[in-house]
Amino acid sequence: MPPEDSARRAHPSPDDSGPTRGLLDRLLRRSAQPTKARQASKPQHGTRVARLQRRKVIRLAVVAGVAAVVVGLLLAPGVRGVFFNRSGGGLPATVANQSSATSAYADTPAATFPIGATGILPPPAAKLGPFSAADVEAATKLTKQTLVAARLDPAMLEKGDTTTYLSKLAPSLRPMIGSALQNGAGALGYATRLVPGTKLASTQIRISGTMDVSLGTDQQLVIKADYVWVYPLVRSGATPSATMPGGELVVLHTVETYEWYQPAKVVATERGLRTGGGEWNAYNKDCGKFGQGYLTLGPLDKDGHTTAPPTAAYNPKTAPDLPGAC
Repeated sequence: MPPEDSARRAHPSPDDSGPTRGLLDRLLRRSAQPTKARQASKPQHGTRVARLQRRKVIRLAVVAGVAAVVVGLLLAPGVRGVFFNRSGGGLPATVANQSSATSAYADTPAATFPIGATGILPPPAAKLGPFSAADVEAATKLTKQTLVAARLDPAMLEKGDTTTYLSKLAPSLRPMIGSALQNGAGALGYATRLVPGTKLASTQIRISGTMDVSLGTDQQLVIKADYVWVYPLVRSGATPSATMPGGELVVLHTVETYEWYQPAKVVATERGLRTGGGEWNAYNKDCGKFGQGYLTLGPLDKDGHTTAPPTAAYNPKTAPDLPGAC
């Protein structure tokens, strides 16, 4: 079995303050009483799990003009076991061998997954609370663009350039998210970056999952994106003596939310897409590099064979806390 591990980012639910209190009261309470990172129980059976807590960023100005409340985004590690180890459909900057795509996915569930941005399908737009169908469509379209910039953009994947991704977010969040992207394993909760020097084996990154929209208790749109991203990578170092199906793939499962507030309710710098809660997990990876916020293939086993992601890892319906042992 492959060396596996998981990292998760857990956040307060958009509904965690209860529906009966005013927006300003809830925000003041959140800023005065920051949520503590949960301390998980000691891991068993050799499994090493790392968990992170990221608090939502909400900086809202009430239209009545009486108050502005700022709740900062923090990344606070909550340790369980040993801590080791996100412009539309861009193509990878460097393609080692385009024809390798078919063989990389052969005999794996990803062989039939949609390719690239075609696998990100926003739900049909419909009026939701105070938002018109056009508002919902605009928010989900921007969410798709943000996911593409975070998980498929060649500048992000192979060069670590976060410019396009950050440009999709509300202006006030960009410095804080930029800092979070430098925070080790927590960075993968926002964007996918390959270890410097690691190359995609083909442009055909496979994706499977869903996007849905609901209304939060602050009357904001909450957009949930639950996707499995399958990256075919070029292995560096020793040549495997045997390659298992999926042996040259890294599978990343992300469950993340974005939020969209009514523009008339917030000041100009707060308008746009806002990061919410989520969690993630990766398989068939190098655990040490994962702890630094990067993806690359895990090492060969003791017999010189590739390892491979478990079949369940390809299924978006599998919770992204599938246990592993790094």
